[in-house]
Amino acid sequence: MIKKIIVEMPISWIENPIDGYKNHKFINNFLIALTTRSIPIYLLRVPFGADVAPRLPHKGVLVFSYHSHSNEKNVWHLKEAPVIPLYSIDRSGYSGWANISSLERYQQRIDAISSTTARQVIGEYRNTFQTQGLSKYPQPSLENAQLPEKFVFFPLQVLDDPVSELSHLNALDMLQKAAECAKERGIHLLVKRHPYCHSLAVTKSLSKLTRDNSWVLQVDANVHTLIRHAHAVITVNSGVGIEALLGGAAVYTSGLSEWYLAANKITSLDDIANAFCDQPVLMDSWQEKLLAFLVRDYWVDADNLPALDAKINECIADFDPEYGLDDVVTDASEVLLPIILDLQGRLEYEMRRAKLAQLDLDAIIKENAKLEQENLVLKTKQLSIDVEDKLS
Repeated sequence: MIKKIIVEMPISWIENPIDGYKNHKFINNFLIALTTRSIPIYLLRVPFGADVAPRLPHKGVLVFSYHSHSNEKNVWHLKEAPVIPLYSIDRSGYSGWANISSLERYQQRIDAISSTTARQVIGEYRNTFQTQGLSKYPQPSLENAQLPEKFVFFPLQVLDDPVSELSHLNALDMLQKAAECAKERGIHLLVKRHPYCHSLAVTKSLSKLTRDNSWVLQVDANVHTLIRHAHAVITVNSGVGIEALLGGAAVYTSGLSEWYLAANKITSLDDIANAFCDQPVLMDSWQEKLLAFLVRDYWVDADNLPALDAKINECIADFDPEYGLDDVVTDASEVLLPIILDLQGRLEYEMRRAKLAQLDLDAIIKENAKLEQENLVLKTKQLSIDVEDKLS
């Protein structure tokens, strides 16, 4: 029996000036759906960044945690899905930590979707993308872009994003390799920087690549315009990747995500060349079913109250009344948990800053070493020329 429901209230998420309005709508509708259960609901204010802080519910308590991941029983995880207007209510987390990463438990439901239905579901999203041009972040006009005739699209992510640890490769190494492939194949590489990216390493890399390689262009066009005209799309595990799959593009990804199995895999830098081949690989029938399952059944629309209600029923059915801390430590846990979450959020913020600083430093050191090597080669060549001139 569930005695209490705790819902973490992410104030920064709700008050975000860019997309807080839709997050506010989701949390409101979610709370409305919860109230029909006649179970006491407690709201717990949490900061951004407490992804891995232990929730440790006590017996009889069901927890809905914001932007986190764990395999803790009786804890479900809330987050916006990578596709507007969907949200994730997940057993274990988001992206590559999501429960669907253990595909076996969903295999039958995915297989049960007909190919016709899958294409119809995908087609509806594709039509919405191509007519409205909406994405997670604000976008320019759909038609406000002059594009090369043939190009590969590479949407960048913020380097210190927690999901970057789910990638086989470093994003800047991927960018460098993609630039080399673009030059070798005579196909443009169009790079769009993440709107929240403040990395010095990304700034320097893009500046150098666009200066030294005429096949590399930095753009700020609508992602759906870029997807629609792209020869292929390369990404780590950005949400633009699943938008590209829904948009009909061939997608190559290096990082785990909910949609990882629907895309082509990049496990080494050499795999990036596949995105520049004559015929990039599109989804097969099963991959289309997986994609349709994600957007139709796995995630929920904030406005779809019956779907929210059904998802809450799933959470309740999964509840284990015997699991959790004993009542004797209830008071202590309720006092300590907000403190732990606040400290974890502060720690995560500082860790992300430190990670970005280290990534920037590593990239600069690597670039300086490369420049020193190039200078050494040039000096050696010049010395050789001088020696030959003297001998002659």
